[in-house]
Formats: sequence, structure tokens, C-alpha cells
Amino acid sequence: MSEFVRVRKDEWEGLRKEIEVFVHNFETSTQKLRDLMKENSSLKEQLQSAMQRLAITEQKATADLQQTSQVIQKMRSNMSRVLQQTEKEM
Repeated sequence: MSEFVRVRKDEWEGLRKEIEVFVHNFETSTQKLRDLMKENSSLKEQLQSAMQRLAITEQKATADLQQTSQVIQKMRSNMSRVLQQTEKEM
């Protein structure tokens, strides 16, 4: 009977250690998951902010391009007018 109790006690100790390792690994994994979720949220916020800045920059670039196009068209018109006047004067 004493040998049976010793075997059971050894089995119980082994099982207890396995459970402790499992619980420790579970807690570590849970903490890593929480950390990754926080990091993911932070990265999502950074991405959203970057996308907003990109959209604003794109709008500004579009406005600048339109303004530049208008200036170029006006310059071409003025150049044509000057050339026509110069031709008439010759």
C-alpha cells in the first residue's frame, strides 16, 4: 500500500507541475495577447492618422496642380496675345 501511495504521490506531483507550467504558459500567452491587441490598436490609430494626413496632402496637391494649370493657361494665353500683337506690328 505504501508503494501505491508513493506512486500516486509521484504522479500527483508530476501532474501538479504540468498544471503549473500550463497555467504559467497560459498567463504569459494571455499577457502577450493583451500587449499585441494594444499594439494593434495603436497601429490602427497611427494608420488612420497617416491616411488622414495623406488625404489632406492629396487635396492640397490637387488644389496646387489646378492653380498651376490655371497659371500656365493664362501664361500661354498672354504669350499668344503678345505674339499676335508682335506679328501685327511687323
